[in-house]
Amino acid sequence: MDMRGRRRFDDDYSAVKEICNNKKGYRIRYVYSGPWFSWDAERRTVRGRKLALAGLCAADLALFILCAVQRTSGNLSQFTTVAVALAAVGLVFELWGLALFCAAGERVTRDTFRDVERELKVAPMFRAVMLLAAAALGVWFLFADGFSVKALAVTAGYVACAALSYCVRRVYAGLPHMEEENEAQYQ
Repeated sequence: MDMRGRRRFDDDYSAVKEICNNKKGYRIRYVYSGPWFSWDAERRTVRGRKLALAGLCAADLALFILCAVQRTSGNLSQFTTVAVALAAVGLVFELWGLALFCAAGERVTRDTFRDVERELKVAPMFRAVMLLAAAALGVWFLFADGFSVKALAVTAGYVACAALSYCVRRVYAGLPHMEEENEAQYQ
């Protein structure tokens, strides 16, 4: 753990002694005492956003795999391969953020909230940029190597994936949040 992580841990957690049946007669338990974060919307609205994000990510994943495995001159280029590989990395982070968000309860810790925010706001935009770069390279290869319907479909698929990633960000970013004081007695 780096120094910032250690400082954040010291700020957000309190050590509490509990009586225990061991040599020392007690054990140390760390209790979260930092602020709680929650999404400031009705439970039904948050659940609907989680389902919408899951649907968008599933469609994005399916379309991305379908486009990435096609043998076109654009996909065989090393530049396009780099852009698609970076978009795949962004997809992993996006899916991880979705998993964290879907598994989150009504209140989450500061670290979990920041992770979800980063993964569902930054990763989709990074992914959209990489996919648009892959699509631009696909258009260039359409003109350079000759037109084919398959190459056009892959290029359009990358643009659609970029749009889906942008929609993931917009759906999540439209969900308001709030910070609550932790009323733990261990502060």
